Amino acid sequence: MTKLDTLPEDIIIRIFAQTYPLYDKSLVEWRDALALLALSQSWRYATLPRAYQVLFIIDLFCYSSSNPVLRSIRYDLEYGGIPAPTNIGLIEGINHKKYVKQLVFKACQANYLIAILIRVIDILKVTERECLGVEALKQWSRIRFHENPVTPQLERESYSAAVTLGILLVQQFPSVQKMSIITREASDMQLAFSTELLCQYANQLTRIQYSGPMHFPEPIAAWQSLTHVDLELEDASEAQMLKIDPRNLKSLSLMFYDVSFSWSYFVPDSTGVIPFDNLESLKITRLKDDFPIPLGRQGASARFPKLKHLEIGDTSFNATEAKWMMDSPVQCLKLAGTAEDLLIFCQQGLQNIHTLEIRFAHIPSSHVEQFFDSANSIFQLTSGIAKVSAAFFTHT
Repeated sequence: MTKLDTLPEDIIIRIFAQTYPLYDKSLVEWRDALALLALSQSWRYATLPRAYQVLFIIDLFCYSSSNPVLRSIRYDLEYGGIPAPTNIGLIEGINHKKYVKQLVFKACQANYLIAILIRVIDILKVTERECLGVEALKQWSRIRFHENPVTPQLERESYSAAVTLGILLVQQFPSVQKMSIITREASDMQLAFSTELLCQYANQLTRIQYSGPMHFPEPIAAWQSLTHVDLELEDASEAQMLKIDPRNLKSLSLMFYDVSFSWSYFVPDSTGVIPFDNLESLKITRLKDDFPIPLGRQGASARFPKLKHLEIGDTSFNATEAKWMMDSPVQCLKLAGTAEDLLIFCQQGLQNIHTLEIRFAHIPSSHVEQFFDSANSIFQLTSGIAKVSAAFFTHT
């Protein structure tokens, strides 16, 4: 017996996590991490459930764009090339489906998305009888790659197959509790597949990361188990379909493009108050190259009794809303935006703050005097804070 075999299981798991910290986010690192399973029987026993808890389904465009070795290679989806990147075949082949607790789905381009769906179909040996439209999906792949026109009937059958495949995946991997969906192209195929995954897993997810176009046929009010939410939303129609139960949330990150934040995304309690009773980290950011839009929200009320980390970027809140957040035991405060908006938060009291980071937005020449007045007022309120940093930035 070697010294490696004598290590306690918790130490082995810690070594695994520190050696491969991105194993549950990167398919490349996940494959590297499998080497630890071969060290000894005790290491395999300790790390196997953790290693096989994540299922990757990534289209080839996303995979190759992050890999300098593969980036310059031209892949032919019809005549072979490197198989679409996923570990579903290995998990299926050695019957480790029971360990899967997390699903990572990345889709950057429509053609490559269809290829990865077909790859999953082939690995799971899905037939036309189980998933109506499988043959249409394969036919569409051959047509689209050569940029030939696709008939409406072929499109409908292919979309139907994508939806059914989402249902089949849930049946094959019923224990998924964490989901990461990252997309870069608003294709109907991507929306059909990712939406079905979200709807099927909605009542059991504890963590969700979603970046890209999103569509729900109706509000998902069953998101009651969520503790960690990280969303990037691109338009108001997507955001309005959110109905998240806030009671169990511990971490919430919302980034918006052409839409502003609204308290209507959350389900209030019987008194009309939105109860973020367990929330410890909150981040709300607008990713837009212009100035924040005053929101003018009315009729909302929220409480944050455990909030410790607060980050607000380019999002306007009135004094009442800022007070809801600042009345909590916030220790780390990060603010970005106009000096006037940042002052609203600082005026609510900084007595609990240990770390304060401020990033002032671009100052129009006509507002210079107003900026300095607000900035000086902010700095006068920072006495007693252990760490204070300030920076200026301009939108390009």
